[in-house]
Amino acid sequence: IRGRVIDPGAPPNRSAWVSLTPKGGTGNSMGYPSMMMPEGNFEIAGVPPGSYTLVARRSNDGGGMISSSNPPVQYAAAQAIEIADKHVDGITLTVTASKDVQGKFLMEGNTTIDLRSAQVMTMSVDGMNFGQSSTRGIEGTSFTLKNVPPGRSTVNVMGGLMNGYVKSIQYGGHEIPADGVDLTTGAALEIVVSPEGARLDGKVVNAAGEPLARGLVSLLATDAQGVTAPTPPIAMTDRNGEFRFAMLRPGEYQVYGWEAVDQNSVQTAE
Repeated sequence: IRGRVIDPGAPPNRSAWVSLTPKGGTGNSMGYPSMMMPEGNFEIAGVPPGSYTLVARRSNDGGGMISSSNPPVQYAAAQAIEIADKHVDGITLTVTASKDVQGKFLMEGNTTIDLRSAQVMTMSVDGMNFGQSSTRGIEGTSFTLKNVPPGRSTVNVMGGLMNGYVKSIQYGGHEIPADGVDLTTGAALEIVVSPEGARLDGKVVNAAGEPLARGLVSLLATDAQGVTAPTPPIAMTDRNGEFRFAMLRPGEYQVYGWEAVDQNSVQTAE
């Protein structure tokens, strides 16, 4: 694969670099590195046929504290590419800066949204080196995600909503798919919250049929809408082995009971 990176704002000795990530890869995927040459030209050799994302990026943090709520400014470009049985030449990647993305919560009905423990988080799926941005402590219903990189990102709401569940996460009026969407095009980011959440009550017993106190219970969405669900929720059983989940998105779930397990390990689909 051969092409050129156009990065008009690059300072001396800080040029963009290019990598190739298999489709479905994440920001942690190393992918295929490139050979960078003068004038922004690049070449990536030995790529088998398949679907990929070609990414050029440059970081310019400008100093200061870096975190998910204050990520560095990134300069990047991303392009989907299909590799068959021929070389690919003449690709041009034009680097642009990451952008602040404005978003808003919308509540169905007349209920006021309680966002005190909610956190909105994005994650790049195009192999960006620092592809995560988040915001918490939301005042009102509007929020800002800082320095979201170009290319596809997913959006999730972490933490509990006190009086609703996340029904839909839309960008430009369309549901954000599992493989993400470019959030830097200026369209509206809207998170729809419904007060009509479901409740699930149950009981956990051990192998002897006795109530399991202080056990962990986790839920994993198994239907198609689960792609917009936050981190799998967990609950702890009381002394009678009973548990309760409130404000769940209606749908299909698998329920897991754990007698002894690390809490962090039950909050992922794996």
